Amino acid sequence: MSRTESLLAVFAALADETRFAIVNRLLDDGELPVGSIAAPFNVTAPAISRHLRVLETAGLVERRIDRQRRLIRVRPEALEVVNSWLLTRGVPGLSALAPAKATPLAIHA
Repeated sequence: MSRTESLLAVFAALADETRFAIVNRLLDDGELPVGSIAAPFNVTAPAISRHLRVLETAGLVERRIDRQRRLIRVRPEALEVVNSWLLTRGVPGLSALAPAKATPLAIHA
């Protein structure tokens, strides 16, 4: 898959509100079982499976099997394609758009 095709696949996958919410949740919470991902949505299990398949095909998520559980996590390198594209266009990268982390102040006695 070319870089342009990868970028388009990521944007197409994230254009759906449910898929965007799934990726957002995985970014916040880390790796989750499919059941936990599906819980907040008022859709059927097969619909969640289809959404996860689209995200997986776009390279945004990957799944692994741990005994009986199917675990899903975001592939950060898939988001790197967006970051790289922004940088080539002169737009600050994703890390530059994140809020600055507070640094502790030194207290002098």
